[in-house]
Amino acid sequence: MTAQHVVRRFEEELQCLDSLIEQLGSMAANRLRLALDGLSEGNGALAAEVVARDVELDRLEQEICQLALRLIALRQPTGRDLRQAFSVYKCATEFERIGDYAANLAKRFSVLRHRSPPDLTRAIIEMGRHAQEMTEEVAAAFVARDASNALTIWLRDQELDVMHTVLFRKLLTAMIEAPANVTVCAHLLFIAKNLERVGDHVTNIAEAVHFLVRGAPIDQTRTKLDLASFCEQSGTVIANPPPRS
Repeated sequence: MTAQHVVRRFEEELQCLDSLIEQLGSMAANRLRLALDGLSEGNGALAAEVVARDVELDRLEQEICQLALRLIALRQPTGRDLRQAFSVYKCATEFERIGDYAANLAKRFSVLRHRSPPDLTRAIIEMGRHAQEMTEEVAAAFVARDASNALTIWLRDQELDVMHTVLFRKLLTAMIEAPANVTVCAHLLFIAKNLERVGDHVTNIAEAVHFLVRGAPIDQTRTKLDLASFCEQSGTVIANPPPRS
């Protein structure tokens, strides 16, 4: 095998990794979209599809990780090529978790569809759409090797944090004012936290994109604006909560 052939084969393997991670990112964002569509449209078939097809993301994530590890072991890449293999591996696990959160939302369809107050359902959908858009954008940033956009997405997680805190307060108030809402609000609390976690996984991907392109981590600090942990029973936030980074 000639050196030129080895180089060409190596480049093909890197391109394959890029193609697979693009596919996985698209699938994760699409699953989140379908879960939210199912809830907003009252379409149980969409929710069932998200749950049933979650295994596809799991399999693709495993395939990507195995290929990335194999490439590192056999090709021993350096520099940007090594960063690409590492970043693909990391991003695969992050996108797979986003798919899991979409499935968790879909599994609660029957409870939410029949019992969730309309205003709280709308708030969940709004927060979910924000998380969905961030997922779509960070997947595109990886494909385009756009470190600047990755940084913008990284900062946008603060918006999702604020939405989670506001929704948490609303859910506490709803449970206090109407004990009959406790069950459905408990489900909504789990979903809201899952969507907030989607934002965290997106920021991890954004950091991986930045590292891949620039060869260095993001050198900015970002205040965590999710204050749900400091909300009291009344829905108010404890004064001067400890700083979070």
